[in-house]
Amino acid sequence: MDRNLLDTILPALNAAVANARIGKIHQPTDDTLIFRLWNGRENLRLLISTGPYARIHLTEKDYPNPFTPPRFCQLLRARITRIESLEQVNDDRIARFDCRGPEGDCHLYVELFGRPGNAILVDAGGRIIDALVRRGAGAGERELLPGRPYVLPATQKSGPIEPGEVPLDEAVDIRQLSRRLDEEYYPKQFRSGQLGDRGALQQILNRERKRLVRRLENIRREGEQKTDFNTGRHLGELLLANLHRVKKGMTEVEVDDYTSQPPNRVVIPLDPRLSPQENAEALFKRYKKDKRGLDHVARRQRETEEELAWVEQLRHDLDQAETPEELRELAAELRQAGLYRPARIEPATRRRLDNPPAVRRTRSPGGFEVLWGRNNRANDHLSHRLAAGHDYWFHAKDSPGAHVILRRDSDRITVSEA
Repeated sequence: MDRNLLDTILPALNAAVANARIGKIHQPTDDTLIFRLWNGRENLRLLISTGPYARIHLTEKDYPNPFTPPRFCQLLRARITRIESLEQVNDDRIARFDCRGPEGDCHLYVELFGRPGNAILVDAGGRIIDALVRRGAGAGERELLPGRPYVLPATQKSGPIEPGEVPLDEAVDIRQLSRRLDEEYYPKQFRSGQLGDRGALQQILNRERKRLVRRLENIRREGEQKTDFNTGRHLGELLLANLHRVKKGMTEVEVDDYTSQPPNRVVIPLDPRLSPQENAEALFKRYKKDKRGLDHVARRQRETEEELAWVEQLRHDLDQAETPEELRELAAELRQAGLYRPARIEPATRRRLDNPPAVRRTRSPGGFEVLWGRNNRANDHLSHRLAAGHDYWFHAKDSPGAHVILRRDSDRITVSEA
């Protein structure tokens, strides 16, 4: 947000939030604050971001909050209960919120420049109560520590950030401009991993994928070692055909194998402690054991491949997730699988997960309704609850991705059109 846009938006924003009572303050990320306000007419949510996507505006987006409010958020909750007004300072990328609280008047200065920007709470006497990012006195740095006087920074001469993305002529409508800012920056902030547990979920899935790939390689090697399981049965059959040549106490016997052409001479190892019949039975037991082992290997390989496909689907879903709700659904699936253990689950989250998952909808060029899921839960709900018997179902074979349902009127559509 550049100086011109800030100069345009703040008067309109001030008209919306002046004298608003603060219901709650949240800090969803290190550099983002959300004020829940009541201005006497309606509830509003004011967003302040001092990070890479620095901006101030109203928001309608859902921002997941940490279980424990950070230090600066707790301080703001304790010290300010009302926003009396806000204005731009020195025609710069600085906004000053004049606030009131149980200990009197104070000011919240929001600096939308630097890496990162900052928010500083200052008392009526001009001394710093605390800062979002504390800074000690360093080379060329202002001191931003509790108890120190607040000194405005030198005027910033930087130009516009990403000009043209949010037209200034829309700034007269604070709600329309705020929606444009939400549309522009919320997806960027969300995809950067700042919001929700995207980073934690990505680590879990990457770790689980690595573990399953390693297990699958080991299983395949084990299976290759057991491919000769028929050897025990073959040797047992040869021994039964030559029992008359075997005596107890022999360690081996050489026989002709007429199953190959020309016949081969085969040496059968024997246990001298066993009778000829018992040696044959031991070979058949070895065959049955090896066959069970190979069946077990095949089952483990199949189960591991299914688990790996599930993880790949979740990794795809995570990459495609665009809302905190979709992240919560992914986190719930991992939690049910025992892979993700958050500190606690908020009751609101439990209620949301009890509701049917969101399914995306659009219309085909021919006017037919198309539905698709964004994750496993939505895919399952779509395929088993919403799809009718005459609808068409699409999914890329052996590949992660959405299930797609094409609604059809059997009197109007043909398979070729689908």
